[in-house]
Amino acid sequence: MLLVAGLAFIALCVLHRGKPFVRILSAVIAVLILSFIGWRDLRRVSPQSEFKPVATTKDAESSSAVDRTAVHTTELTEREAKQNRPKGNLGVRPSSTIGEGSIASRHPLSPSESERFVAGLQKVSTLKGSVRLSCPAADEAACVYAAQYIDIFKTAGWTVEGGIVNRVTLGIPYSGIRLFSHSDFGFDPNMKAGEGHWLKVTPFSTALEQAFINIGFGSERGGEVDLSEDMTNVYFGPPESPDASKATFDRTKKQLVAFRAIPGGK
Repeated sequence: MLLVAGLAFIALCVLHRGKPFVRILSAVIAVLILSFIGWRDLRRVSPQSEFKPVATTKDAESSSAVDRTAVHTTELTEREAKQNRPKGNLGVRPSSTIGEGSIASRHPLSPSESERFVAGLQKVSTLKGSVRLSCPAADEAACVYAAQYIDIFKTAGWTVEGGIVNRVTLGIPYSGIRLFSHSDFGFDPNMKAGEGHWLKVTPFSTALEQAFINIGFGSERGGEVDLSEDMTNVYFGPPESPDASKATFDRTKKQLVAFRAIPGGK
């Protein structure tokens, strides 16, 4: 368009009849008009003005809604994290400093935790016992967790019956870790609620209680007629709830304190 304006200026100057002043003025006016038109056309097709995206009111509202949602989600996530954060060591993989007095959740034991478990077995008695490891037949997670103790017991010099974890189905299911030792009394279905039989406290059962306490777990006791005096059936049931786990842990510690008060106790 600018080129056209220049040619028009020359044509008016050369071909137009009249006074030179009038011809020059007409040419200048024509050039200005054509130049303005050309400048306007160039500005209209400019990439920055033609293709620049412009946010509409709807887009702005949508963007604002997304921002508000992101902020709300962040606040909600932080709030849930604070509410669900375990207290103390509950539900958290214990560090190498965890020992007696701390509660742990089930996890693959670290080398230091395995050493503390073995130290617990040796703290109570130098005798080497035998264990039968068992878990619920339909609980694969509990059986996998129990399997890691096969080598740990062997390291401590204890005997693991069959070198396996036995999948069993109990008539009365239990959660948590339960230590079954020899009993002279079989199961009595007519026994009243709250009744039971006394179990002999053996160095083997006490050593096992101490070993599990060392890695943050309490345990319950039980009796089996078919077990020998030096055999303990270590049953790994489903994990207890945090409250139940703490109660079991505290109860086991009290039993160990009482055992040490008995003459001959460690």
